[in-house]
Amino acid sequence: MKTIFLYLLQSITVSGIFYCYYHFFLRNKKFHTYNRYFLLCALMISIVVPLLNIPVYFTEETVSPSPLIKTLTIVSSGGFEENIQNQSPLTTTHSLLTRSNILWSIYFIGFSFMLSAFITGITRILKLKRKYPVEKIDDIDFVNTNEPGTPYSFFKNLFWNQKIELNSGNGQQIFRHELYHIRQKHSADILFAEIITVIFWINPFFFLLKKEIKAIHEFLADSFAANKNEEWDYAELLLMQVLGSPNRLTNHFFHNQIKRRIAMITTSKNPSYQYLRKLFVLPVAIMITALFAFKYKARERSFSLNDPLAPPITVVVDAGHGDSDPGVIAGDGTRECDLTLQLAQKIKLLNKNDRIHVVLTRNSKETVDLATRSNIANAQKPDLFISLHVSAADNPADQQHNSGFEVYISKKNTSYLAENKILGGILLNYFMNLYQTTNKIQQRDMGIWVLDNSKCPSALVECGYMTNANDLAFVKNPANQDKIAGEILKSIEQFSLQKSLPDFNEKKKQVADTTLPDIKLNKSSTGKISATVDGVAVSSIMIDKKIGAAGFILEDRRMTVINQEHLHLLEVKYGQLWYEFVNDYAASQEGVKRLENKNAKKDGSGVSDPAFPGGEYAWIEYLQKNLNANTPVDHNAPGGTYTVWVEFKVAEDGTVSNVRSLTDNGFGMEEEVKKLFTNGQKWLPALKNGHKVSAYKKQPVTFVVQEEMTMTKMQ
Repeated sequence: MKTIFLYLLQSITVSGIFYCYYHFFLRNKKFHTYNRYFLLCALMISIVVPLLNIPVYFTEETVSPSPLIKTLTIVSSGGFEENIQNQSPLTTTHSLLTRSNILWSIYFIGFSFMLSAFITGITRILKLKRKYPVEKIDDIDFVNTNEPGTPYSFFKNLFWNQKIELNSGNGQQIFRHELYHIRQKHSADILFAEIITVIFWINPFFFLLKKEIKAIHEFLADSFAANKNEEWDYAELLLMQVLGSPNRLTNHFFHNQIKRRIAMITTSKNPSYQYLRKLFVLPVAIMITALFAFKYKARERSFSLNDPLAPPITVVVDAGHGDSDPGVIAGDGTRECDLTLQLAQKIKLLNKNDRIHVVLTRNSKETVDLATRSNIANAQKPDLFISLHVSAADNPADQQHNSGFEVYISKKNTSYLAENKILGGILLNYFMNLYQTTNKIQQRDMGIWVLDNSKCPSALVECGYMTNANDLAFVKNPANQDKIAGEILKSIEQFSLQKSLPDFNEKKKQVADTTLPDIKLNKSSTGKISATVDGVAVSSIMIDKKIGAAGFILEDRRMTVINQEHLHLLEVKYGQLWYEFVNDYAASQEGVKRLENKNAKKDGSGVSDPAFPGGEYAWIEYLQKNLNANTPVDHNAPGGTYTVWVEFKVAEDGTVSNVRSLTDNGFGMEEEVKKLFTNGQKWLPALKNGHKVSAYKKQPVTFVVQEEMTMTKMQ
């Protein structure tokens, strides 16, 4: 409603400017052909120009954002795995007596009245043509009538009055007058103007422009009909036979603006400065185009750290361990402390952005204790803290099985929980482009000193496993160390960009609001596992990591399903105890079968859904980075919430194909969302009985288009 109101307001303003210029500079001047096309163009431009949406951007320092400019926020769906079939329709009851409904009712009443009059005029013309005999004169249908208001013409129909002798001098002048209307297609002008005034009946300037178009038609026809030596006789004819016409759709001879017509016939003097009067319409048109065709927007800052106006950031990079505390030592003698120092030094060396200030907690092999490293970091008042380590498998059986990069955040330092999650998600996303990476952010119950005591967003990176030969070879390679350092630098810049965005606080709130059920696991001396969920005893727990879902059957036989992200955090929270429990239960074939039945889709497929690598927050990061947030705004979408649903196929190797939209919101949103999947990264494939399978996935992306308060008041 607000968009329509604004369009009508702009259309009225444009037509008002044109009419005022015509009234003061062109009206009653003897360049009728020019005026005819000026008036027709004024009608057309008044309709078209406000519809244009040509963006013109200025930096924020050059021009202030207009209060009417829309802002766009991307909102993730409430449940990442939500299925479109599960959505229930909205049940809110709306009052019919809203301001919008009242205004629409008033418009349609006026529209109905105007349309009825228009149809009545057309119908009357058709009835007259059927009522009286029609004679063909060249390509003109000559209808000889005794109707009042005749003669007049409508397209190639000339409705004559039987009382006027066609072969008389007056009759010939009148005939030439109407013939000129027909040859110049004046009826098309009137029909166009009538349709415009029917649709836009609330615009008073359109009625004035239409009235002037009819007057110009008469001036042109009079000029053609009256010979130079017979101008006064023609003027006398008009005075002697003033009649009214009941049909406003026709060009009739005895027009009611007799005084103006006589003045135009008898005046031979050309207006002064006639060429300037015509040319001055150009700056008027340029002004209108500049005011209404272009949408002036403050260009959103790119927030690039290369921007000289961007604030510098300080990043503390902590190389774990030291000479007297080497950390893990691999079978070939490689020490963890040496690898972490090499990586930290690479980050500092490869940083070419003078807006990023990298500080190392140690720059040599010397050992720096945890408390000292925390003090060094906090003394810098840093914007980010990243600690580097290389992991190891405690169980010899897992040394070659455990592999890949991992990211940890503090469980105890809740002051930066949301920022830590966002930073961890960004790091994981960049590492996925480089090497095998876990798709979850991890925490440790016992805590991580340097993270727990950090006074800024922080994360610990485990750069693979020292106990895995492939991981060790990868991390030791100097070229790969350059790549690892490069991905960390990209993550630092990406986090800073996200933090500079205006919706970062809202994003932090969304991330921080994540809650988990209160699950407690206990293992007896005999190895038996017992558990409670939110204080309710659990009779059995069904877990199958291969399917990737966690289900708890409570004593009252109710089923509580925990999503993929919760499962990851449970694995972190309970560590080896959780894994042992999972393995104990998975050993039961009957339990696995029951699990598959419980987690199967309603169609009985038993296949888990494909998933985005890194979980919901990684998906949010991916949207922020890759989705063109201005798509609905650029397509002039009205304020509101738009949810785009797409369906796509994820192959066994994670490749996405067969992308199609399930909704039709318009404004370019479906096409933009489809690009995310058509040109995007691979997804985690669905699993069935531990095997990767191809499966279809439905995914929502919701746009919220908001308008500023100024617009809201207009509603």
